[in-house]
Amino acid sequence: MDQTRVCPSWVAPPSSPIDNNIRIPYLDDDFSLDELNLTLRNLNANSAPGPDQIDNNMIIHLPLNWKQILLDNINNCYKAHTYQREWTESNIKLIPKPNK
Repeated sequence: MDQTRVCPSWVAPPSSPIDNNIRIPYLDDDFSLDELNLTLRNLNANSAPGPDQIDNNMIIHLPLNWKQILLDNINNCYKAHTYQREWTESNIKLIPKPNK
């Protein structure tokens, strides 16, 4: 799996070391299935798919076991401070407005 650092190269590293022993539960805990479901309920089901051809409607209607796999993947990425490069790619198509 191709993973990329969260911050782009032009973001300066912190001036002092980060104290990894400080724990803030609402920031450090894993995302829950309830949080994932809330997010999925707020997705636009009519949004066009990205380069992977997976649209929001497909993700919204995932069975529970696949939602758990998605959630585990999201939590692993969050803990590792990385994400898949493909998640940053999108297709943008400009649609001109008539009479403009």
